[in-house]
Amino acid sequence: KEELARTQDEQVRTLLGIEQSALKLTANSIYGCLGRPSFRFASAAIANLITREGRSALTAASHAARKARFRVLYGDTDSMMIDATGRGEAAVDRLAADINADYRYMHMVRDRAYSRVLILAKKKYAALKRGESKPEVKGMDMVRRDWCSLSKDAAREVVDAIIVGDAPLDEIATEIYSIAKRTFERAKRSSDPDIFAITKKLSKDPSPAKVGGSGSDAQYDAAARLLA
Repeated sequence: KEELARTQDEQVRTLLGIEQSALKLTANSIYGCLGRPSFRFASAAIANLITREGRSALTAASHAARKARFRVLYGDTDSMMIDATGRGEAAVDRLAADINADYRYMHMVRDRAYSRVLILAKKKYAALKRGESKPEVKGMDMVRRDWCSLSKDAAREVVDAIIVGDAPLDEIATEIYSIAKRTFERAKRSSDPDIFAITKKLSKDPSPAKVGGSGSDAQYDAAARLLA
């Protein structure tokens, strides 16, 4: 990550990004295999150790942040969000250095700075990076495949109303109410059925022979009927 942040060469950045993804995928796959009983070298003890050590490191980082008078907003698996309003990047870097002092093989770094954050639940949040105008969205309905375009458009408008700009809360609430009314009218008056369509990606070929069978999923049944 540090090398990726330093380089400006797009080709090098692409290669580093691929390497980073490969390492993460390999680590996740090893953990998954260790916890799978059918895996030749399965070990529930090692799989549990991995999750326990991860929780322990995240808890320790959270305690260190609170001790340094940062407000912890969110923590999940291998990352933590803190409120550093008025503290500056140097203070955050000092916190990371203090946390890293307790570990040999784990290294925490300052990753992104947001001006506004909307956290709905675990792995579901929207945030606006400093100096940018388009929110970064993780796990919310507007980026999921299994939601119709009508709900995605409404969610995107609501997120923009909350995250983008500096409007006071009462104006944001008024705008969200207006978005809800516009969405209702659009749903009521639209003659385009596609705005209600929910798409679902199939990872295997649908079989007409298995329609309605035990363990079959609705999306596979629907696809199989169309192909029959």
